[in-house]
Amino acid sequence: MEKAIVDLFHENKENKAMELDDELHNIVVGDSTVMDYCNKIKSISDLLTNIGSPVNERNLVINALNGLSPKFAHIATIIRHKKPFPTWLELRSMLTLEEQSIIKEQNHIVPTPHHDTSPSPTILNIEHKTRTFNTTNRGSTSRRQGGG
Repeated sequence: MEKAIVDLFHENKENKAMELDDELHNIVVGDSTVMDYCNKIKSISDLLTNIGSPVNERNLVINALNGLSPKFAHIATIIRHKKPFPTWLELRSMLTLEEQSIIKEQNHIVPTPHHDTSPSPTILNIEHKTRTFNTTNRGSTSRRQGGG
């Protein structure tokens, strides 16, 4: 009976480790803040450590880089080429600073107001008709051209 319980625990532990590992490899920043994103990654890593499947720091950094959105492309490239490869805390710090920079830049972009008071474009059509006068008879006879 005791061996069956131990076997069941180990089986569940392996399944849980696979689930957490999959979650760690597929995590993306999405609309989360960098701090929330990093905390989620660290939480998954801690759970894996607790069940006997620790994630080394280098893989933790790589997983975090792989889940970043395009707005972090510039800093991600810098981090990937950093020698020596950054620690988890260095990565988190660099991403946090980049996020603050992005937010500051977005706050400085102010759309130019449009001051058009007309609700819609107006087109003015004017019909122009010319008059020709009969030169032989300078009386009151006038004729409009253009079928009028």
